[in-house]
Amino acid sequence: YRDKATVASKLRRRPEAESSVLRSIDLFDELLKANPTLDAIRYELALTLSSSEALSLNQMIRANRAHDLSGQLLRKSPDLPRYRALRAHTLEALAAQQQRVGRLELAERNLGEALSIYVELALESPELVVYQRRRSQTLESLADLKLRQGEEKDAIEYLERAARRLSPSLRRQGVSPLVRTQ
Repeated sequence: YRDKATVASKLRRRPEAESSVLRSIDLFDELLKANPTLDAIRYELALTLSSSEALSLNQMIRANRAHDLSGQLLRKSPDLPRYRALRAHTLEALAAQQQRVGRLELAERNLGEALSIYVELALESPELVVYQRRRSQTLESLADLKLRQGEEKDAIEYLERAARRLSPSLRRQGVSPLVRTQ
């Protein structure tokens, strides 16, 4: 259902995307009730709650819940890269909702924390371009926030950092089209 929501969203069928993601959340909730100790379910539920397809209704509630679930996973296994990456992802989703309602300082703090996680992950696994790409996207989000705050100089600095961080990846052979686009 989460994948169906992604496809429906790309086809601009928002009602179908939203109903599919709601069904996915309901199923994960049922699975979690039946298996409260399975972290894999908690992980998938947090991922679903923080997906862009999940953010039409009850946006802040879903973003907070995803953030809480990622925190539970990270407390159990603080060194697991996928949990750290999920935490950064949920911080970004939460920051997006905070920006939407004008809580810019809190959004900036959460984006800064997400950026720190991606920086660490990129340093630990430089061969994984996904962390470098996410780091640059977070810098871009910080630039957008700074523009919204009227701080153009800081916004430009964040964008320049994002571009500098991706440059080494672009020089390598076999870089994905996603990185080139970024």
